[in-house]
Amino acid sequence: MDVDYFDELRKIQRRERKVSLSQIPEDFYESAAKFLLSLESEKKWKERENAYLVIKDIYERRREKIVRAALKYSIAEKPQYMTKNEEKFYNAILEIIKDDEKYFMEILNSGAAAEKIEKEIEEAIEKENEKKQLDIVEEKEKRIINEMEKVEKIEKIEER
Repeated sequence: MDVDYFDELRKIQRRERKVSLSQIPEDFYESAAKFLLSLESEKKWKERENAYLVIKDIYERRREKIVRAALKYSIAEKPQYMTKNEEKFYNAILEIIKDDEKYFMEILNSGAAAEKIEKEIEEAIEKENEKKQLDIVEEKEKRIINEMEKVEKIEKIEER
């Protein structure tokens, strides 16, 4: 087993345990695959399995960081040190997230529009009810005034 290459894999794995992506060679995954093939051809099964697990861990950690970055795209910058393939992955996820967000906002806005219309209808009904109540009050006032005028006329007649 190429001990130096395995040590390099472990260094990358340690760096990937940090929050941000670490810089890796553009051809990292291709080189890692060649390394696994060489271990396989040398029939170093245990070493191959160990190397595979380290490479897989690196890949999964990087993928998780990329997905998290895509989820936070509106408040964060694009992650540095992505390979071209990782950048394609990031952009694809970002597009899906943006489409989903657009759909979500359309639903909210259509819901808000429906709520606004419903509120306007309720307000119109409330104004109509207030107007009816005002009309009733005005009608009662007119009756009272009319009755008071009648009473005044009667009082004037009685005073004579």
